[in-house]
Amino acid sequence: MLFVRRKGAKREELMVEWQAYYFDSFDNRSPPIRIIKIQADNEDEAGRIAIAQMGRSMRVQVTRPVWGDKSIDLGSHASNQPAGRCD
Repeated sequence: MLFVRRKGAKREELMVEWQAYYFDSFDNRSPPIRIIKIQADNEDEAGRIAIAQMGRSMRVQVTRPVWGDKSIDLGSHASNQPAGRCD
């Protein structure tokens, strides 16, 4: 999870960074046409911000950035084979 300091706050508050993926169709196979970062306290607030910035997009999906999740072990998917070998 990524945290950023809220600017202009009297007390120090940490906000979670979210990503909003905007799509121009309801087809789940289509790629997003725009991706933006949103700083919000929670998922509901991030959703409200994302909807307010939809413009002509038909749908939006709000998630936390994958690389911010410390519970994912990227090393467990690494191959033991050196690059270029086809055994």
